[in-house]
Amino acid sequence: MGRCFNTLEKVLGVTVFKDTQCGFKGFTAAAAECCFARQTINRFSFDAELLYIAHKHGLKVMELPVRWLNSPKSRVNPLTDASRMFFDLLVIRTNDLAGRYR
Repeated sequence: MGRCFNTLEKVLGVTVFKDTQCGFKGFTAAAAECCFARQTINRFSFDAELLYIAHKHGLKVMELPVRWLNSPKSRVNPLTDASRMFFDLLVIRTNDLAGRYR
């Protein structure tokens, strides 16, 4: 499901990154202030929005390998969550067109 979402992100021009859904992100204080002040999405796609905002503001973003162990308690519904995540990508593009990320 993550690979499909990442492909949609790339097709819609939201990201160029290999993985936006890992959940492991680090920010400088200035970058956090810039990105989180503009964030509108509070669901699974919040990190895709943060990366989009960072890119939009010319912030340096690096992908670093991490060792990640999935939690067996984590639950993603392929139907409802996937449709919400797709809708969120459209929201990101709409927000950008409306100037909400300036």
